[in-house]
Amino acid sequence: MADFLVALADFDRRRGWEPLGHGSLFGFLNVELGLSKGAAFVRSSAARLIQTFPDALVPLRDGRLCLSSVSELARVATQDNFAAMLHSRRRLTPSRFVRTNSI
Repeated sequence: MADFLVALADFDRRRGWEPLGHGSLFGFLNVELGLSKGAAFVRSSAARLIQTFPDALVPLRDGRLCLSSVSELARVATQDNFAAMLHSRRRLTPSRFVRTNSI
């Protein structure tokens, strides 16, 4: 999944969805790839997080973060709190991760 998200982040950074007639990565994932709106949202959120915080790939690859946790993290991560969130040693559900680590 991490490699897919890296490719997706690159595709989004290049706005690869635009020449295909979509207004956003979300629209591309939903219409072109046939993902549900929820699945498209989670993946587009994760792709944006990886663009902003490439260090999120390490815990995603080693299992400390799951895809839904990355999506939740994308909603609350800032330059000030990301490092603290990233160094959480316990695997948490998305809602608990956010509650535990939000500053």
